[in-house]
Amino acid sequence: MLAAVGSNVEATNERRQPMGMSFINWMGFLMLLFAVIFKEIFLGVNAWNDLNLGVIAGVGVYLVVGASLSLWPQKKGQSA
Repeated sequence: MLAAVGSNVEATNERRQPMGMSFINWMGFLMLLFAVIFKEIFLGVNAWNDLNLGVIAGVGVYLVVGASLSLWPQKKGQSA
């Protein structure tokens, strides 16, 4: 009985795919990290009061792209 349970666990472990981060995920993560760093720099000098709507929209697009790249699924190891 115990041997059957052990072999079942091994079979389950063989089917699991590793959860690593691809290059695209790392790029998105770094984009979000740089956004936090730049936010601290700009808030430190109170430069947000002089920004126009175009810059705010650009920052929004930048954050959306960074978040979507960090969550982008990997193509390797997925079965249909």
